[in-house]
Amino acid sequence: MMRHTLTKALEMVRARVASGDPDLHCALHFVARSRRLFPEPTAALAEKAVVLMDKLLDGIRYDATPQELDSPFPAGPTEQQILRYRGWMEACLTARRNMAPPGRGGLGLDTWSDVGGLTRLQALGLVTLALERLSRMPEFGAGPLFPGVRG
Repeated sequence: MMRHTLTKALEMVRARVASGDPDLHCALHFVARSRRLFPEPTAALAEKAVVLMDKLLDGIRYDATPQELDSPFPAGPTEQQILRYRGWMEACLTARRNMAPPGRGGLGLDTWSDVGGLTRLQALGLVTLALERLSRMPEFGAGPLFPGVRG
């Protein structure tokens, strides 16, 4: 359940960043308040999911190089990664189209700020790498060195 919730939340963050949210924090805030993802009775689950999502994104931001953020699939996707690769490519195309000036068919949504200095496309790479890491995490961890989705 937690893996599904985190995956859907990260996909929603990726869609919001590609659609023109002004920063990653704003996208995370609106996803955390989403009633579709977190209904009222599961407030504790929502809080835990937001904390896990923050930890996951902070870990990726700390570990990943700028080249990995620019291209999360440098050698091309494997068979297991094709759907995540397609989602990343579509998000990048959406972001480029939305950032293009109105005279060239875009919307001119080029306002973006990030504390760490990431561009909008690198933020999409960050979220995609987080989805990749989440797909490889075990459901139950084996101590602090090998964390799991449920803690």
